[in-house]
Amino acid sequence: MKKISFGLALLIAVVWLPVYAGHTVSYVVAVPAFNEIHAGGHGNVVILGSRRSTQPRVTMTAVSSTSSRPQVHVSQGVLYLLGSAAASRSTVVVRTPDLQKLVVGGSVHVTGTLQPLHALSITAAGSGTVVLNGVVRLHRVQQSGNSVVHIRWVNSDVLLLEGQGHSRMELAGVAKRLYARLTDDAVLHAQYLRTQAVQVQTKNHAIAHVCPIDALRAFASQGSRIYYYKFPIDILRYTTQSGSVLQMAWNE
Repeated sequence: MKKISFGLALLIAVVWLPVYAGHTVSYVVAVPAFNEIHAGGHGNVVILGSRRSTQPRVTMTAVSSTSSRPQVHVSQGVLYLLGSAAASRSTVVVRTPDLQKLVVGGSVHVTGTLQPLHALSITAAGSGTVVLNGVVRLHRVQQSGNSVVHIRWVNSDVLLLEGQGHSRMELAGVAKRLYARLTDDAVLHAQYLRTQAVQVQTKNHAIAHVCPIDALRAFASQGSRIYYYKFPIDILRYTTQSGSVLQMAWNE
C-alpha cells in the first residue's frame, strides 16, 4: 500500500457553506481529476459514481473546529483523505466519474454506489471497512488486519483475492475466473459469487466459501477449510496438515 504523502500538492479551492445546528459545517472542495482514493486515519467516506462528464467533487461535513476536519490532498491523480481521531464523526462525500483504485487504512468506514468505467482494485488494512453496491467491475482485493470488504454486485472477468490476518471479505455477483489466496484467520464469503472456474488456496486456519460452476482447484493446509457450493464437473482437491475441502450440497 502506498504511503500517504502530502508533498507536491495541487491547489484545492474550498467553498464554505452555511454552518448548521450543533456546530457542524459543510463545505465543498473543488478538486482536479483523479482515479484513485487513499483514505486513512478516522472518519466516514461516501463514494458516489457519476457520469463521465461530471467534474469530481468532494463535500465534507464535520464539527466546526479545525482539528475535526479531514485533510484533503490531490497529487498525481490520487485523492488523499486523512482524518485525525477528532475527525471520527466527520463524513466526506466524493463524487467521481471513474474510480480505478481504492486504498483504505486505519479505522475509516467507506460506503458507496459505483458503476466504474474501468476495473476496480481495493486494498484494505487496519480496521477499515469497505461496503460498495452497484455493478462493480472488480479486479483485485488485497486485505490485511481486521479489515472488512463487502461488495455487491460484482461483475468480473478475472478476479484476484488475497486475505491475511483477521480480514473478512463478502462478495456477491458473477465472475468468470476467481483466484484466491487466504492465510492466518482470513475469511472469504463468496458463496453468492457465481464463478465459472475457481482456484483457491487456504492455510493457517483461513476459511473460504466459493461457488464454482464448472471447475474447482482447492488447496487447504494447516487447519484451514474450503467450502464449495454447486457441483463442478472438473474438480481437484488437495489437503494437508488437517486442512479440509467440503462440498455443501447446494443444487439451485
